[in-house]
Order: sequence, then structure tokens, then C-alpha cells
Amino acid sequence: MLVDFHVHAFAEKIAARAIGQIAGKADLIPETDGTAEGLRRRLQEWGVDKGVVLPIATKPTQQTIINDWAAQQQDDVLYSYGSVHPDAPDVLEELERIRQLGLHGIKLHPDFQRFDIDSPGAYKIYEQIAGRLPVLIHMGDDRYAYSKPERLARVMRDFPTLRVMASHLGG
Repeated sequence: MLVDFHVHAFAEKIAARAIGQIAGKADLIPETDGTAEGLRRRLQEWGVDKGVVLPIATKPTQQTIINDWAAQQQDDVLYSYGSVHPDAPDVLEELERIRQLGLHGIKLHPDFQRFDIDSPGAYKIYEQIAGRLPVLIHMGDDRYAYSKPERLARVMRDFPTLRVMASHLGG
């Protein structure tokens, strides 16, 4: 079985704009149209059995709608993580809702969400999910200091039961 553990898709009404913005920021040519259905088609064409969708709430107000959408996309091909924003007033409640929705973990993107991974707001999240939900943290962007390896080392020391996937840690 072949699983692509880091894929992106967006609600149809924003897919074209979102994929264009990501392509511009990352200087990449998109391989899909940005929709979940387009992603399913491409995974099938490529012989990939499953994909793990990793949405990101770039604003505190986005987390609920993004997580609702992510849960609706899950099927036998796409598995979804949820996302929370450390500055959301209901972040702890949303973490519990992510579990209730059947999402498989959470994604944090410190560069887009503008927070240090070893900040009090982030620690509040880790306390809630340690031993319960895995977290994928976008790392490796040397333009910012939000997710430097030494910060991750501190987090791992302080939360030994936290399951972390550090995407792009090597650059």
C-alpha cells in the first residue's frame, strides 16, 4: 500500500485561489486543481492508494469550518487531519471536537499561523493532545524562527508522550 502522508485540498469555492497562493509562495507548479475530487483522481492516476489531507487554519476564525470540511472529505482514499489556531479562544474545545469528528490528528503551521512552537499557547494545545492525537508541525523554513529544531527539542523534552511529525525539518 502506498500512502502520501502530506497532501492538500481545499473547498471547491476557494481551491483555485488557495492552490495559486501556495504555488506562488513555494515556487511550485501544482499537480492538482486543489479540490478533494481532483486530488482523488490524481492519486489514482499515480497509483497512490491513500492520501492524508493536512488543512491549516491560518486565522483563529477558520478552524471550525476547516475541520467540518476536512471531516466531510474522509473516505476510503482520503484521511484528514484537523487544524487549530493557538490564538482561537475556543482552541481546547475544538481539539475535542476534532476527535469527535474522527479526524486523525492535527496540523500546525507556525510560519503561516505566526506562533512559536514552544510558546504558552502552543503548550496549551500539547497538554490537551499528548498521548491522544498526533500533531504534524510544519518546520524547516529558515526565513522564520517559529519552529527551529531547538524549539522542537524543548517541546519534546517537556511533552514526552506527544507524537510529533516534523515535516520539512531537514529543510
